[in-house]
Amino acid sequence: MNKIDFSQISTVKEMNSLAKNSFVSHLGIKITEISKNTAVTKMKISNKIMAPNGFIHGGSITSLADTACGMGTMYHLKDGEMFATVELKTNFISAVERGTLVCKATLEHEGKTLHVWDAKILEEKSLKVVALFRCTQMIIRQK
Repeated sequence: MNKIDFSQISTVKEMNSLAKNSFVSHLGIKITEISKNTAVTKMKISNKIMAPNGFIHGGSITSLADTACGMGTMYHLKDGEMFATVELKTNFISAVERGTLVCKATLEHEGKTLHVWDAKILEEKSLKVVALFRCTQMIIRQK
């Protein structure tokens, strides 16, 4: 695994560049906003994120939210730290068939070793709530 100095990555441009050629970019996820307490990601609804039943795959929605929360945690990292998602939960509320999904993640707890994030996933134009998400990120100090 390549060692990345996450403390040097704090802008939307740098975060999108880091995600290039990864699972995140494969799904078409882009981070659009980042600050101390929030992170916003977007993903266009397309056939590549659909399940065989014609609905958006739950893993796509969960990945959108996990990416927002992960980028939010990354924003806080110091030199020699990395992170990993250690717990996540998604409640699926409704389905949409077209448009763009937007996820706004909010930092609920910033501890020394754990961050807890809540996120809401909406369809961008209608503001229809698609899912609610919560995750815990573990801060790992590299040797």
